[in-house]
Amino acid sequence: MAIIWMNETVGYDPGPVNLGVVRLDRDRVLIVDAGLDKGRAGKLVRLLTAEGLRPYGVLLTHHHADHTGGTKRLLGAGAEFVAASPIEASLIRQPILQPYCLSGGAAPLPELTIKFLLPPAAPVDVLLEAGPWQVPGASSAEELQIVDLPGHTPGQIGLRVGDILFCGDAMFPAETWRKYGLTYFADMGQALATLDSLDGLSAALAATITGHGEPARIPTQLIELNRTSIEALVAAVETELTTAYSTTGDMSLEEAVQGVCRRLEVEPIDISEHYLHRATVQAVLTHLCRMNRARAHLRGTRLGWCPVR
Repeated sequence: MAIIWMNETVGYDPGPVNLGVVRLDRDRVLIVDAGLDKGRAGKLVRLLTAEGLRPYGVLLTHHHADHTGGTKRLLGAGAEFVAASPIEASLIRQPILQPYCLSGGAAPLPELTIKFLLPPAAPVDVLLEAGPWQVPGASSAEELQIVDLPGHTPGQIGLRVGDILFCGDAMFPAETWRKYGLTYFADMGQALATLDSLDGLSAALAATITGHGEPARIPTQLIELNRTSIEALVAAVETELTTAYSTTGDMSLEEAVQGVCRRLEVEPIDISEHYLHRATVQAVLTHLCRMNRARAHLRGTRLGWCPVR
């Protein structure tokens, strides 16, 4: 096992979540994402030590546990700061907000406070905005640029290092789409806009390192895969709305989740995954409302969804 170096400056440690490495001055490196837990982060520390390198800082692309859970292990190994976007920083500092969000603002079920949804809280010292970035107290041989990549989460960011982009979960490989079907996104409109912006960047990139799967040497192919997959998910929800409209007139969110899961042949493995499916379908319904292709209405105490006719 070893760090895979894309060039003299940029590398990554492949795993369930890819952890990025950017060489700074002397023996110091910037880590991009921290993995699910201290074991995953500890593996990266051992690989760095074997190459005479040490963590200096941690950039977190977004707040999800599989990207942040190992942060404290990296801080314990010498990292001096954690950086994230302002929105993601709030959720990294207070991870209980994620289960509350999935639970509609109410106290979450125990099933929503599992390791995968509730990582340890971590400090965020540096708040990042899109544009050129100078690592505090260090320098890099390559120009660093923060890139806004919202959609999977509200404030997700990426890090461009020369012609290589770490893009977090702005895109998923085909195997992830096949495995999950209802792949989680918080905002479908933002996710599609992010793919458009990545499309505009692709000609200047030699590779895109995603949070999951192998780096994309031809980013346009992965961009198109994700655009097609999101559009197919939107179409599945819209079809369920149309079907319900012709029979019962509307459908509830829970009925929409059931119908879409049946249509996509997806079955949640547990309660936590059901809530993720529910949030994803809600994100699609909101997207359709914004485009005036669906609307929500109250029938007594029941909230129903139907297509715009």
